Amino acid sequence: MPARVFAFESFELDERSGELTANGTRVAVAPKVFELLSYLVRNANRLLSRDELLGALWPDAHVTDASLARAVTGARAALRGGGAEKSIETVPRRGYRFVAAVAERTAAPAKPSRFALLTPTGAARLREGAMLLGRSGGVDVAIDDGTVSRVHARLTLDGHDAAIEDLGSKNGTFVNGARIGERLRVAHGDRITLGSVDLVLVESDDESTTTMHAASGSGH
Repeated sequence: MPARVFAFESFELDERSGELTANGTRVAVAPKVFELLSYLVRNANRLLSRDELLGALWPDAHVTDASLARAVTGARAALRGGGAEKSIETVPRRGYRFVAAVAERTAAPAKPSRFALLTPTGAARLREGAMLLGRSGGVDVAIDDGTVSRVHARLTLDGHDAAIEDLGSKNGTFVNGARIGERLRVAHGDRITLGSVDLVLVESDDESTTTMHAASGSGH
């Protein structure tokens, strides 16, 4: 399914880049808050039960309503600067509904990047901008392994620069064996481990792309 951009009030939510902007300025949001906003906006004007939202946001873990309430609070805080916090309506004892008018468009085609990611099943060519890595069908690079979270990490590419960040995964993201906390720059040859799956970042125009292999198994 093509990546989509949703516009509402003074905001744009870009599913592909994982960014929320207000009047063109990026709004800092936690990964789980962004995931909640995406789900609410995609289902605008539909009443979403707490059970549905918990299952959509935390499919790999058992969490309480308190986790959802915190994410909703974070989402409203992110929208407050643009005066849209009331777009998230609470329906007592039933759930939540996004009530702002939403316009949708397909994201513009992305420019291919210089990088490729070697996975246990082959080389995945990457594009410029932000790419989501994980186990779900909605990510850019899907990795079918039980230790990988549904939406596990974000890899951002800009020319010769690359950076990786964990998106609150259950089993962590590692670079060359060290678990990362904040966004970290990565380069050609770095081993990126999601859960227990090893990946290798390479320059896609480098001859080693066809000779290097990413091995599955623990890299930490």
